[in-house]
Amino acid sequence: MRDKIRKGVREAVEFARDQGHMNVRLISGDHRETATAVAKKVGIIKADEQGGTYTVMEADEFEQMIGGFDRNENIANIQQFNEIMQDLRVLARAKPEHKHMIV
Repeated sequence: MRDKIRKGVREAVEFARDQGHMNVRLISGDHRETATAVAKKVGIIKADEQGGTYTVMEADEFEQMIGGFDRNENIANIQQFNEIMQDLRVLARAKPEHKHMIV
């Protein structure tokens, strides 16, 4: 099964990145490969960003690298979190608490 990408999504991502100077990320409960494919298709991952250390991560790996977080979403290793967030474009297998913490 495959869901179609909605009309205008790629243009919205491009506008947010280029005109709004925003870091657009895909935080998804999907598998790594599925989330990465969608991110590439809509322009969240550009060609020059592929293969970076933290470009695509799974939530468990991300959580382990930042030392976890508590119920109030206080991050144990904020320096590592900030380093990862510089490059992160896709967080796969994410739970709602991961999404909330990052936002």
